[in-house]
Amino acid sequence: MTYLTPHLPFSGSTPALPPPKSYLIISDTLQSPAHWALYHLFAAAISEQRKIVLVDFRNDGRASLEAVLRKLGTTLPSQPDLFTHIFPSSFPNDSPSAPSLFTSNDAPTLRPTYQVISESLDSGALVVLDGLSDLVNIGFSVPEVGRFVRAVLSLVRNSRASLVSTLHADELLSSSVSTSPPSNSLDLLERLLRIGSIWWRVQQLSTGRSSDVHGEISCHILSPPTEDRHGWTQVPKANPLQYRLEERTVRVFPKGTGRGYL
Repeated sequence: MTYLTPHLPFSGSTPALPPPKSYLIISDTLQSPAHWALYHLFAAAISEQRKIVLVDFRNDGRASLEAVLRKLGTTLPSQPDLFTHIFPSSFPNDSPSAPSLFTSNDAPTLRPTYQVISESLDSGALVVLDGLSDLVNIGFSVPEVGRFVRAVLSLVRNSRASLVSTLHADELLSSSVSTSPPSNSLDLLERLLRIGSIWWRVQQLSTGRSSDVHGEISCHILSPPTEDRHGWTQVPKANPLQYRLEERTVRVFPKGTGRGYL
């Protein structure tokens, strides 16, 4: 079920999915993870029979994804030409689906992961880099992760595919003005926003917890892959959409209408 399409449609012939050559950045917080937004994209890609290349830096595993999508009424394809699951590993191994994140000298490297993505990419595919923050947490520098994303984006655009990445950005919630350098997560987010097409910002409610609302999402147009900005929906941070996670779906609604809508 593509529950975000009525609220955040993309331009082009497939409004549920980012158009070719575009780059969608999804930031979230620890209290309001954006897994549900990814599930929407996965369900839409499966419905359109577009290949998914999932680079699982979180190491959540295929079984978890299969179980959630099944609850949402979608079956994860078993064919490798429709779904490729890449799970980079911190340990040396011989699996082509688990490229090593460290060299034999324990130096961080993303070259093997890039190579596997390159070999898995098809025209029109949806490429998802899930959990870029986790790379920084295990020792990768922000510039190194930024260069990796730029390289993957170049691959994606050459193949007329679409790129999606996720990362945590809890520091965005801070309202204090600081003269100190930005944290690693904010530094990485700022680098990605410079090359992105659109940004979905997911976070918990600024007013605190609610039994009816689990978080909010705003949408910011950065640099669409074409000069035509018509059809690109923008939802400002000051008036975001809100959502509620349910057993077999996600309810999305305008701010302040949750109790009546649900």
